Amino acid sequence: QVEQYQAKLQGTWKPLTFTVNCLYFISRTDTDPFEVRAIIPLAGASVADTSSCFDEKPVTTHQLPNDQFQLFVGGLSTAITVEQLKNFFSTECDVIKVVLPVDAKTKQKRGFGFVTGSNASAPSVISALHNKTLDGRKISVRVAN
Repeated sequence: QVEQYQAKLQGTWKPLTFTVNCLYFISRTDTDPFEVRAIIPLAGASVADTSSCFDEKPVTTHQLPNDQFQLFVGGLSTAITVEQLKNFFSTECDVIKVVLPVDAKTKQKRGFGFVTGSNASAPSVISALHNKTLDGRKISVRVAN
């Protein structure tokens, strides 16, 4: 059957040719899934030639409210769950959000995470939980960049 479809498609197949006149640097965020950050013209093109389709946007940073903080947690087991990490940190602060990044190819957790908390100071949470054991592994806790 594959050969049948191949023969059918090859009769109507026309190669697609296009010219790239610029590089687009694109980012994705929770609020805007597609933002062009910069346009770099190539091969004699000007920004005026290439920017008609997209507007450049400056890099934005997410600011937490003054009563919240975000911590980086390293050394996590890949079997750790969001609920386990939330429960572990809830002894020291109110946990607002837990993120456990996943490898795009393997779909495995990457061994680190981020905890957003409030109703405590980041240094007090760090001093209470840094180098503690969670799920059989010693974790490191520091302020997220």
